[in-house]
Amino acid sequence: MIYKVRQYELRDVRLVLSRYEGRLTDAEHDELLQRYAQQMLEAQRDRVRLITMVDLSVSENFSAKQRRRQSEWNRETDQLTLEVMLGLGFVAPNPLSRGVMTAVFWLQPPKVPYFICSSLAEALTWTFQVCVDNSISPSISECSACRNHFASWP
Repeated sequence: MIYKVRQYELRDVRLVLSRYEGRLTDAEHDELLQRYAQQMLEAQRDRVRLITMVDLSVSENFSAKQRRRQSEWNRETDQLTLEVMLGLGFVAPNPLSRGVMTAVFWLQPPKVPYFICSSLAEALTWTFQVCVDNSISPSISECSACRNHFASWP
């Protein structure tokens, strides 16, 4: 599995952008869920809130078995998610990917605000709004620095 992640600290919020490429085997899907859980545990340890953006632009859809496992994992990690997550953003440039996300969330909706969009720029705009909604108001220069940090995202 090709998995990439980039983080950015914005005051007391850790922004995490991740991407996996291609179709995941069931074992790789489980590994991906373990990585997401580890990110939440690290945020809990570091006493920061977390906003995760998942770039689905070069990934293939989960299998039915993986969608069920994702739903189970969401239930298993509900408490930790509520404790550390401010929101989840998904960059899904094509309608089919957005439909798969809708199906996963139909089985088990996230306990935190989420946003499904077609570009990273939209995801970052939503991220900044989540910060403002949680009384963390980044300055224009902070937002610009964050956008620049993610600009070279492959």
